[in-house]
Amino acid sequence: MTTVSEAFPSNYLKAADLKNRTVKVAVKEVVFEEIGQNKESKPIVYFDKVEKGLVLNKTNAVEIAATHGEQMEGSPGKEIELFSQMVPFQGQNVPAIRVRAVAEAPEATDPNDPLGI
Repeated sequence: MTTVSEAFPSNYLKAADLKNRTVKVAVKEVVFEEIGQNKESKPIVYFDKVEKGLVLNKTNAVEIAATHGEQMEGSPGKEIELFSQMVPFQGQNVPAIRVRAVAEAPEATDPNDPLGI
């Protein structure tokens, strides 16, 4: 049985591509491309070992900047995590891709004080 995503493939990542996983990726490059019916120029981030790019919205661009600096073109090799989150869009909650800094390995905790307080 064919899915809608298979019938109408996208050149860009969407939340369904993550399959409810958090994925660590390394930035390959950020380029501007004309997308949509209005051919609006948007930043697209491409990752090593990932065919599709991620169209950056302001939320994700600000998060990457907070993690790796304001200069988008200076991001190659820097790692981020991609995950899916429900967000409001045009009066409905829809799945969207969000980005964040790569989670650090937790420090060893004292078994007598597991919360570290």
